[in-house]
Amino acid sequence: GETLLPDEAGFSLESLSPDMTVAVFSNPSTGIVIGRTVPSGEAIWSVRAKQGTGIGSFLFSPDGSIFAARTIEGLVLFFDAAIHSAPPLEPMEPIASFAGHPAFNHYSPLAFGPGGRIVAIPEHDGTVGIYAPVHGSAVGAEAVLLHPDTVLAAHFESDSRYVVTACYDGRIRRWDVDSGRVTGEIAAHTGPITHMVPSADFRLWLTSSTDQSRKVIDMQNVRVVNEQFSDRPVNYAGGPRGPLMRIGANAASRRAF
Repeated sequence: GETLLPDEAGFSLESLSPDMTVAVFSNPSTGIVIGRTVPSGEAIWSVRAKQGTGIGSFLFSPDGSIFAARTIEGLVLFFDAAIHSAPPLEPMEPIASFAGHPAFNHYSPLAFGPGGRIVAIPEHDGTVGIYAPVHGSAVGAEAVLLHPDTVLAAHFESDSRYVVTACYDGRIRRWDVDSGRVTGEIAAHTGPITHMVPSADFRLWLTSSTDQSRKVIDMQNVRVVNEQFSDRPVNYAGGPRGPLMRIGANAASRRAF
């Protein structure tokens, strides 16, 4: 219940580390990002994008050791989140960076693999780049997964061998990272997919769409497990209690929205 107050106005809370010990605040007008300990609020590191561009997509690796940030211009920066600095804070230098395409909005998503060793970077031109942030290199035979339209979400499965992507064309695709080939594809929605989250075991995927529906997708067997329709476009793959990250593979949970 405590509030962490940044040193200057214009900051908002953007992300929390996996162990909930570091809170990330950003100021879009200045391009400054500050990491603060929870609950003391002590500033321990800072990141600065080019002034006026802002950083809109934030993500920690699963173990909290790497912090990824994406600017509106499409630049993806990776930082060592374990570094703690004493005031006055000097902006950290990235351990790796990739020049992607300009983000079509502030929140073009990033996705770490479960081990944090690789990351998927979706682009609005229909590509998804697979990279190893620590080594600054591409991963896999092709390293780029090609889609016919904007990719709105990408998530790794539990072993990082496969990536599941949601595209503006309403289709969900499952990719083999090493070969760059599609191993499963389903026309899940008749409109653009707006959000996608995995179940805890990565066997099921909950999606939402402008076609006024939410669906539970089994990509290993390439089928729709359940669906729910609304009277308006659905922009969030969740319910009144938040995203359903814990849906499982049993029959009862497949009926839950």
